[in-house]
Amino acid sequence: MNNLTRFAWRPVLLAFLGASLGAASPAPQSPPGGADRPRVAVRAIAATPSVSKQAKDEGSADALLQIEQGADPQLMDALAGTGRFDIVARADLPSVLKEQDLAQSGNVSVIDPQAARAYQLAGARYVATVTIGNFQDITERTELLNQFGTSKAERRTISLQATVRLFDTTSGTLFRSTNVEFDESATNEILPGVDQKGRKTNVVLGKATRRLASEAAAAIAASMGPAPVPAGGGMQEDSAAGEPVAAPPGAGTLGGGAATPQRPVRMAIFVKQRPGTVPDDKVATFEDLVSAASTGPGAEIIRREDVMNAVNRLAPSGANAGTAGPDAERVDRLLSDRTSAVQLAGQLRADMLLTASVSQLIKARRRLDDASTGVATDVEQWTLVTTYGVIDGTTGASLAAGTVQSDFARRDTKELKVEVDAIDALLRDAASRIGPSVRSTVDAARARAATAASEVRVRLDAVLADLSVPDVRKDASGEYVVGANRYDLQPMAVQVTIDGLAAGNCPGEIPMRPGVHKARFERPGLEPVELTINAREGLAITVPMQLSPEGRANWQRDAKFFNDLKNGAVLRDADLIRVRAVADFLRNSNIRLDTTNVQNLNLGGESLWWQILR
Repeated sequence: MNNLTRFAWRPVLLAFLGASLGAASPAPQSPPGGADRPRVAVRAIAATPSVSKQAKDEGSADALLQIEQGADPQLMDALAGTGRFDIVARADLPSVLKEQDLAQSGNVSVIDPQAARAYQLAGARYVATVTIGNFQDITERTELLNQFGTSKAERRTISLQATVRLFDTTSGTLFRSTNVEFDESATNEILPGVDQKGRKTNVVLGKATRRLASEAAAAIAASMGPAPVPAGGGMQEDSAAGEPVAAPPGAGTLGGGAATPQRPVRMAIFVKQRPGTVPDDKVATFEDLVSAASTGPGAEIIRREDVMNAVNRLAPSGANAGTAGPDAERVDRLLSDRTSAVQLAGQLRADMLLTASVSQLIKARRRLDDASTGVATDVEQWTLVTTYGVIDGTTGASLAAGTVQSDFARRDTKELKVEVDAIDALLRDAASRIGPSVRSTVDAARARAATAASEVRVRLDAVLADLSVPDVRKDASGEYVVGANRYDLQPMAVQVTIDGLAAGNCPGEIPMRPGVHKARFERPGLEPVELTINAREGLAITVPMQLSPEGRANWQRDAKFFNDLKNGAVLRDADLIRVRAVADFLRNSNIRLDTTNVQNLNLGGESLWWQILR
């Protein structure tokens, strides 16, 4: 090629190169209008093994690696710039985990609100991958003659093709797939006499990197459909996102309109667990935590441990320890045997019951060894399932209930080893979430407490079963004659226990809440009797009782004597002595005659029994 030909080719070449460099970039995406954006995890951009091998063979492996490493952060930046996604860290995951490990090591303030929190990495609904399937690094060189002499010209072109894929991580299916293909070029002219180090055409690598990132981001954004346009044309936040659920209409009012009573709702707390779920000593700890989390304005917690149980339960040593004798907990345990949670809450004058149950504890161990991200961890995870309920103190009906799942994980890495009590952490988390749910029912509970049924009075009497004595009266001639009436015997001062608590004596009226109760009747010399009572206003119950075994043996001898007495028979002196002895026994035993079933008491004369027993 002569000098004239070279001179004529130069402007054509430069014009062609300039046209290639001036290719338009894709138009930037306009920001979307929704706050509820999908999360996308971006995996590191990588070439296929065959493309990497070819680049190595052709001496362009470094150029390919520069594009791969440079496009990763630019792709995330470009995706964030679209406003369509929340980007979660994956390529930078080792740095994030190291900061979390540092926070767990004890060297970072635990009360710092900006300290890293482990096990709270955001999940990603979608995973984006960019795979380079073709890469060419082409350099063209020529020499140009000008007025200063011969100069050198170079044109470098990067030809790249990549596949962009978006996977739905929930189902593992391919959501979208598209290709990105482009050429980027750069030219350089070295004038005669100029000493140049480096290659100006290396700028094409940066351009190709930006082009790959921008077009891949545009392809990912386009796969999600058009950007939503909010009503009114402005940005609109989803006010419901992340906010607590609003209280139902009428909550906090009686009948949906009138102001509710301001008296605090009193709730008795009961905590239980399924056998073998957590250690028994943790159950009391859980009760402490739930009580603390549930107490608040308008809500009072009543605990049996504080109100009824012996103080020796509070401390194993010191002044509160007590004597630790065999009967130290007997009364407390008897109460547990004889009452229900609802009725005990009623005895504590609680409007509601708060129950919390430790239902299930699940343990799992996971190992992650991901060479692509440089992350290797051993994670031991615990999941605790607890349930709670708010129960009407009168009817036992459930007013509110829910299930709480608490998760705790312990992560070991090469640099960090952690030893913690997972059970305590799980119980704290469960209680902290049960408390707000319970307090949210306070207003509605106030309305129910204001309309709760008041106490009713139940008439209780006791009678000795199958025991009676014949009437004996003194006639006009002064003789004692056996009459036709027979009197039942009614024990007095029988102690009545309602739902495990002493309520009074019968015969008499006992106040109690409407509904089902367990009643126990006992008195020295008599066999105790237990009944289930459905209390209501005006109810009257007569309880049949029996003498103790020793008392029955003695009474059988007296019963034979009374059965042998015939109606109208005149008692002899020996018989009168026997009758008076029986009467003395009844008087000393605080037993009286029950005349409620006697039809005719106006028989004339004075009853020997009344004379002795009155």
